[in-house]
Amino acid sequence: MKSNESTDDTAIDDVIRSRARRLGLAGLLAAAMTATAAHAAAPPTAPPAEVAQLLNQMAGRWSARGIGVTVQGKAAKSDSDVTCEKTTGGWALRCRVEVNTGGHRQELLQILGWDRSSGEFHLFSVSDAGDSHDHHGSLDGKTLNLEYRGTRDGKAFVEQLAFAIKGPKELLWKDTCTLGGEVVFSGEGIYHK
Repeated sequence: MKSNESTDDTAIDDVIRSRARRLGLAGLLAAAMTATAAHAAAPPTAPPAEVAQLLNQMAGRWSARGIGVTVQGKAAKSDSDVTCEKTTGGWALRCRVEVNTGGHRQELLQILGWDRSSGEFHLFSVSDAGDSHDHHGSLDGKTLNLEYRGTRDGKAFVEQLAFAIKGPKELLWKDTCTLGGEVVFSGEGIYHK
């Protein structure tokens, strides 16, 4: 009988240890969740004034008609509609962009945000053609200058973008793309709210 009692005692000890481990894990998870909730409950800090001002200015509905663009050396006209909304506590904009150039329609999703640790702006862009990349840059007065560097078809690809605030309802857009040092796209136009 002692062997059965010993087996029963071992089984009970195993159950108690297993429950203690689970409770220990549950206690650890509860402590982590409490710490996360306490951190999340802290009010977020606001972006610096000049960042907030730029994002506030760029939020809203914008349109541009008859923008002059050059694509692969050929001149064309382009129309564009953009809707940007503030998101993530005022630290970013989420923009939906529609462009029509000579009957060719393009749709983009762009997220513009400011990175506190680097002090840089980032514009992440995704197009309906499967092109996605991250531009980065800085604010110089009322002009946001952004750049992307990568490769396409084994050649260096560089895009330089600028958004200049011209007034409360006016924004100048400039974009130049080079592939292997040659300009493959350029455009400039005024957007209005």
